Amino acid sequence: MSTQRKGFMLSQIVILSFSLLGAMMLWVGSQMHYQTMQKREYIYWSHKYEAINYVRRTKKLQVDTQSNKLPRVVMIDEKTYYVKVSKDLNVRVPKISNE
Repeated sequence: MSTQRKGFMLSQIVILSFSLLGAMMLWVGSQMHYQTMQKREYIYWSHKYEAINYVRRTKKLQVDTQSNKLPRVVMIDEKTYYVKVSKDLNVRVPKISNE
């Protein structure tokens, strides 16, 4: 084989390797993004469930802005309870119609 042909094959192999490496890095990035979104969705729904469960099991709901216990009701609207479930997250829970 001539050196020109060897150089051409080598350049094709290098280009193919880098394109495969780039595609793999894009795929890994998309997988990491997907896992992050799944984690955020899980956290959202677990806090929502915790807030709904708190509203359903508590007999007399009152606004509690002083204590540090979580979960607690921080505001009551005419159709909604606002429940603080973590340090920086409030969840809206609609009032049940049979109350």
